[in-house]
Amino acid sequence: MTKQKAEHYYTEIPVSFSNKSSYNDTLLGEEFTFFTDHGVFSRNHTDTGTKELLEAVDLTREYGTILDLACGVGIIGITLGRILKNAKIVMTDINQRAVLLARENALLNKTKVAVYQGDAFAPLPKDEKFDLILTNPPIRAGKSQNFQMLFDASNYLNIGGYIYVVVRTKQGADSFKREMDSIYGNVIQAGQGSGFKVFCSEKINKND
Repeated sequence: MTKQKAEHYYTEIPVSFSNKSSYNDTLLGEEFTFFTDHGVFSRNHTDTGTKELLEAVDLTREYGTILDLACGVGIIGITLGRILKNAKIVMTDINQRAVLLARENALLNKTKVAVYQGDAFAPLPKDEKFDLILTNPPIRAGKSQNFQMLFDASNYLNIGGYIYVVVRTKQGADSFKREMDSIYGNVIQAGQGSGFKVFCSEKINKND
């Protein structure tokens, strides 16, 4: 049998054959089951960067609206939806197969979320605002596209809202830190582990 070549997951319509599977994991003290498939992020396991991101988020703050940007199969949004039961959770991804899986995973894990298919913020109303945006960005899409996502996120954050980003150290994490500082005027390293760094910026009122 010929081994299937790994497909770039940041694509609208995966061409790899579908072979759905599931796995169990414990995240933030809660038990989950997730469906995954070929051509989506990530296959058959929770990505280490995603785990580091979830562990780094300050859950002592109140978040009314949360966006899981480039959500893959929905692990971040679904996990936070379980923990932060009063928050409105929105998720987007360009990958049609990932979006279908994210919706299925939300039902499977009895979590109320809204999942939209489209590139980054494209499927969202331009006036929609969030208290928290999180992303394990699609590094394979290229740095310029990822930096554009960081910039666009500032238009969808409420004043006093936060954006969290996780990047593998060897894939240019510090350049993401500099870009976030340039866009938001502030950045902290909120977490680090297993070769990843998590950065957080707050959208501040520049008139203050």
